[in-house]
Amino acid sequence: MILKNYEVGGFCAMVAGPAEQRRAVIHRLAELDQPLVVFQASVDGEKPDVCSVRQDDRGGGRLIGDHLLARRASELLMVVPGQDWPAIENRAAGISDSIAAAGGEARLTMLRAKSESFADVQAAVASYLDQHPLPDAVIGANDPIAIAAMLLLNDRGVSVPGQVRVVGFNGFDAHLYSRPHLTTVLSPAYALGERAGQAMLDRLRDGHFARRDHLLPVVFEQGFTT
Repeated sequence: MILKNYEVGGFCAMVAGPAEQRRAVIHRLAELDQPLVVFQASVDGEKPDVCSVRQDDRGGGRLIGDHLLARRASELLMVVPGQDWPAIENRAAGISDSIAAAGGEARLTMLRAKSESFADVQAAVASYLDQHPLPDAVIGANDPIAIAAMLLLNDRGVSVPGQVRVVGFNGFDAHLYSRPHLTTVLSPAYALGERAGQAMLDRLRDGHFARRDHLLPVVFEQGFTT
């Protein structure tokens, strides 16, 4: 690994890909014997000198599920990118938690787009709609995915939220451009960076991580798409 050729005080890493590959990458980084802060992933079983900083994506998924189920949405379509991310996996798990807690009558269908680009998302959603009835709700793995899906629905004359409810995730500036204003979950992105930086500085000062796992809360923001 090329990182072994550099002198550094520690690493911060955000790792994507299938779960097994992510674990392998994190393990290899931990084997470099440098302090390691990992974003958005569990570090169970790794060395003590590894710390996780993440947001409560699973809790955010439960908030979305509870919100949609309270509005009697029973057919939920979640659009995710081709690249695997732990945060997105946890969001889907949270929605499934919500469905199970409500009795399990609703159904969550996962739709994988080639990528999270506008064109790929719209192509995936268009193909799905050509072969299936309208879902009660479309959940974007993030806000741009949700907006791309919503615009396709609009182009097909589907009313949002009248016929299909749409929800995103992250609450970054992109969601402010959508009309109707997108329902989403607000991510504490800046706070995640602050927490990771402080954790690393404290580790370099004290010689150990005081906490192995930092879980920051998310906030549900209802717009006009649900």
